[in-house]
Amino acid sequence: MFNACRLKRLRIDENLSQLAMSERLHISQSSYSKYEANKADLSISLLQRIYEEFGVDPSEFILMEKEVNKEPQ
Repeated sequence: MFNACRLKRLRIDENLSQLAMSERLHISQSSYSKYEANKADLSISLLQRIYEEFGVDPSEFILMEKEVNKEPQ
């Protein structure tokens, strides 16, 4: 499962708008918005682009089953 919060955090940390982030990733702003809203899963090729562009390990965007099933406190 994909960690949309991590993608948004990366964008904010880089001080980028959704449009600027989508341009750096070579995707449309509407597609990027869906990823950030967790309405679409990132493809392997897009994870690779994030790594190449920002140097972020792709595993940081993948939620492990224990994180997905964690009860909110």
